[in-house]
Amino acid sequence: MKMAGPRGCTIFVAGRKRLARLLALNFPLALLVFEVPAQTLVPSINTDELVRQTAAHELAAASVGGYYRFRFEKCIAHGSETRDVIESRSWMVERLVLKNGQPLTAADQQHEERRLRCLLMNPARLEAFQKEQLSLKKRLRAFITAFPQAFSCEYDGVAQDNSSRGLIRLRFHPNPRFVCRSWELRPLQGLEGTLLIEPDDERLARMDARFFRDIDFGGGILGQIDRGGSFQFEQQPLGDNRRGITTLAMHFNKRVLLARVRVDFVTKTSGFQCVSRDVTLRQGVQQLLEQIQTTVVSSDAGKSQQVVRQKSVDSDSPMPGARSEP
Repeated sequence: MKMAGPRGCTIFVAGRKRLARLLALNFPLALLVFEVPAQTLVPSINTDELVRQTAAHELAAASVGGYYRFRFEKCIAHGSETRDVIESRSWMVERLVLKNGQPLTAADQQHEERRLRCLLMNPARLEAFQKEQLSLKKRLRAFITAFPQAFSCEYDGVAQDNSSRGLIRLRFHPNPRFVCRSWELRPLQGLEGTLLIEPDDERLARMDARFFRDIDFGGGILGQIDRGGSFQFEQQPLGDNRRGITTLAMHFNKRVLLARVRVDFVTKTSGFQCVSRDVTLRQGVQQLLEQIQTTVVSSDAGKSQQVVRQKSVDSDSPMPGARSEP
């Protein structure tokens, strides 16, 4: 239908009708297009409170103590070592079981047995060993306690995992208002990176960090950690609100006085098995000694069977130059 008036007005009205028909046909598609930005809006998350709660939960779990036996593999530039570890309450003891993925030689087995028996025979060494383990746990608790004050965090999306909700990803960088009161916490002032936090129970799943600047100790006179290094930490659920550190990786250069040192390793932990909370350190060492004896006996039995099989093969084989019977 044409309207009275100039030709230009007739064209304008027809154009409006075609535009209306196009909008009617494509209105559902238009709705889908405009819904996408609504789904990508940043959720209302109080990142500071989330980090505080996560740190509190990690400290509470650490105070319960770990009672596990597990395999611990450490990889460095020149090879790898795998150890059988038993931990309980305030101590941890281990024995070497593999070198570069291969079983120990007889000499290495004997060395491990002597080392463990020395722990049993020497109470002073047992006490020093326990103090070393307590010192490591103390430094870890200090790091977790200081984290909410030492860093500022911001929401950075969701990382998918096996759960339906995924992991909350936060970016962190040093808080300029944080006052470092110990040398042990000094490296925190040069770290930045990301955290992955499980949203349901507010527990740390993974941390990836890097040293974005040099860290000096004593004005650089006592030592320094060079920028460019990296740090990775990952843990997984073990049950009963417990988590086990499954990956720990450190790669950086440092200087202690005049000596330059390269820290370069990756550790993997697996095969967690619960042990009694009442087991003593002496009992733990004795379990590892019994395992060594079992390994030696099995190895000797395997060698004996191999010798017997070889003799059997040799006896069935014809002598050189002998003729077989027709």
